[in-house]
Amino acid sequence: MWGRVLRATMLAAIIALLIEQPAAAVCPVQQLHDLVRSSDDVWWGTVTDATASPHRGAGVWQLTVRLESVLKGDGAPGDTVSVFRSTCGLFLTHSAAKRAASSFIGDRDLFIVRVDNHGRQVAYSELVDVGGNTNATPNEQYYAALHALGLQPPPGIPTDGGSMSGSGGAVLGLLAAAGLAMIGVLIVVVFFRRQTR
Repeated sequence: MWGRVLRATMLAAIIALLIEQPAAAVCPVQQLHDLVRSSDDVWWGTVTDATASPHRGAGVWQLTVRLESVLKGDGAPGDTVSVFRSTCGLFLTHSAAKRAASSFIGDRDLFIVRVDNHGRQVAYSELVDVGGNTNATPNEQYYAALHALGLQPPPGIPTDGGSMSGSGGAVLGLLAAAGLAMIGVLIVVVFFRRQTR
């Protein structure tokens, strides 16, 4: 009896630790300075539409972004571009991605983009290190990117708003926590079913 209780307690503790682990445990971290220098495009813009990527798309979501500032590469302020974005180390079903897509609409963010072999614009979607800070706000990332590229901030560019670290990131965090919690519950249920047989 006590052996079962001890094993269940240890299992619950392990599950709790997994749920509490930061996203960095599964997400590679890249220096913003290196990313902006090696990227094809660097844009500051607002997401005006978002959908789950089509089958065999370049990411989990396809975002429509209205450009406000072009720090590097093609495009001009006022242009509308299509950008693919993924999750940070998470697997989402297509239906979960569809449900989460609307949370990106209205987000203002820095898009560090590479063009893939099929000509699709794919935004970097993992963690970005800005001077040792992996929780930098979109504003901080924007000004760090300007600095890395040797640029001055253009006049009249307001930089308040959300991003992957804002509402869209919160949705991903909630989905990840819910998924891990469900896996934990299933493990405990299976464990106790096996013990009662």
